Amino acid sequence: MDRRTLLTSAAAVAAVAPFAGAGAAQAAVPGYVTNRAPLNPDAFLRLPPGATRAGGWLATQLNYQLTGINGRMTEISHFLQYDSTGWIHPNLTGWEELPYWLKGFSSLGYVTGDARVRTETTKWVNGVLATQASDGYFGPAGLRTSLGGGPDFWPHMPMLHALRSYAEYTGDGRIVPFFTRFFQFVNAQGPSAFNQSWGVCAGPTPSKWCSGPSTGPATRSCSTWPRRSTPTRRTTSTTCRRCTTSTWRRGSASRPSTRSSAATRRTGRQATTTTTRS
Repeated sequence: MDRRTLLTSAAAVAAVAPFAGAGAAQAAVPGYVTNRAPLNPDAFLRLPPGATRAGGWLATQLNYQLTGINGRMTEISHFLQYDSTGWIHPNLTGWEELPYWLKGFSSLGYVTGDARVRTETTKWVNGVLATQASDGYFGPAGLRTSLGGGPDFWPHMPMLHALRSYAEYTGDGRIVPFFTRFFQFVNAQGPSAFNQSWGVCAGPTPSKWCSGPSTGPATRSCSTWPRRSTPTRRTTSTTCRRCTTSTWRRGSASRPSTRSSAATRRTGRQATTTTTRS
């Protein structure tokens, strides 16, 4: 298929997708996670991890990842040592490094079917689940008070993504109750836990998923987290502490540019303005 034919076909699909896709997504399809009220209906159904397998060139590239740094990162990174991370032993330290790696590493196992990766993923997931405290918090205990005296939820976001994918791939029934308890803990925090750090930018996605595959009022309440700090329009007065662009929120007319100014890059100062694009 040449480039022109590909683009023409894609445009045709996009034109009918809001109508055909919305109806399909609202239907009850076993094995697929869709939004429940009060969230808006999904326009498309997202295939669960492992639903497709690569072939040809792409399969070769994924195999390079399996046998390369991605698939063997635990051999070279001190962040990924099972017995020396707070994600397995809460009394130790830990931040976003391990969650980001596990998110990609586990997905690599799902799309390739590699037994070694899937076995290692299960080991890590079991260890993370075992860290949940009675109040619902999990992971490094130091993160409870590491952000202005309160919890820093940002590192939990990529870890929740990894756990979500694991649940979708394996059907593990422990994940949704785990999420429920954690988001009940999150929902009990004061406003300061939601208006600083990267969690301001990326908090909604995992909690949005939590309200999809689960039932019951306790779990449904977990989706209220983003509402604490999510205005309905873009604002230039609120910025992520570690970002160089203004925070973008759902309901805005445009997203902020990901490009920072040269002055910001040189000095490291937090940007106070942003260039938007459609």
